[in-house]
Amino acid sequence: MSKLEDGILFSSTKIENINKYIAENINPCLYLAAYYIPKTHPSNNDYEGLFWCAVTNINTLFRDCMPNFTELIKIFEEHNLATKDEKDILIEYEKTINKLRSVYCHNQNATIYSEHGSTIKKARLFFSCFHDFDYDDDIFFTIPPLSNEKWRHCLNEVNEQADYCINDLMLKIFKKISVYSNKNAVVEKWIDLLAQWFNKNQLLFPTIKEELLLKANAKPLNKQPTIDKEYVDTFIKNIKSSIKNQGSNIENEYKKIINDMTSPALPYTTIKILYDKYEYKI
Repeated sequence: MSKLEDGILFSSTKIENINKYIAENINPCLYLAAYYIPKTHPSNNDYEGLFWCAVTNINTLFRDCMPNFTELIKIFEEHNLATKDEKDILIEYEKTINKLRSVYCHNQNATIYSEHGSTIKKARLFFSCFHDFDYDDDIFFTIPPLSNEKWRHCLNEVNEQADYCINDLMLKIFKKISVYSNKNAVVEKWIDLLAQWFNKNQLLFPTIKEELLLKANAKPLNKQPTIDKEYVDTFIKNIKSSIKNQGSNIENEYKKIINDMTSPALPYTTIKILYDKYEYKI
């Protein structure tokens, strides 16, 4: 189990170990999550603060670091590598964490939004296990007035669920894939999802361009020309046009790049390969 006092819910070390298992036993270019850097909370005794820090971290892990998580779990189910119950548990946990994070970060409360909306309902349902109130009580919106001890129980709950979902269920699925007779079909669909994800991560292009400018001119980053959205849109449009002229498309180009890689196809690395390939052709 993760250490509750860390306030990070699921450590980057555990993710790195899972990524290593995938690379060594399934395919070297694949991984579960990329660039997961959890935040820490300064106090070991403020369980409300630790709880919200943990929720924010696990939401970041699912939403920002795991390429097309829900679609990937559905592929596992299609190949009988995950049961329907296991798929539902994983997807429902991800949704619950996302709704809790929305309550914390986006002023979601029943005075502004319908208390029957999905965010409000999931938050109320989660906290109902730790707070004695009438579910339809208008006084209770989304975040109840819990004691520090009850916040500790909340933290413990999401922590245990995170360990079960990621360290138990997901790892069990990956072990099944490693010996699966049709592993190549799963890998191919997994790579398809990665390629789709990279196609959505177009904002990495200006980061790459800024880095190249920095290396070329050896100037502080804040002294470099700004790479604006118009440049990015034009660059991507020209890349797609160039690829189309070759009878392909950008996702197929990503798939070719990923298949040629002998290490995890992290977004920055993969998009930079595409950038380098087409920078001087457009």
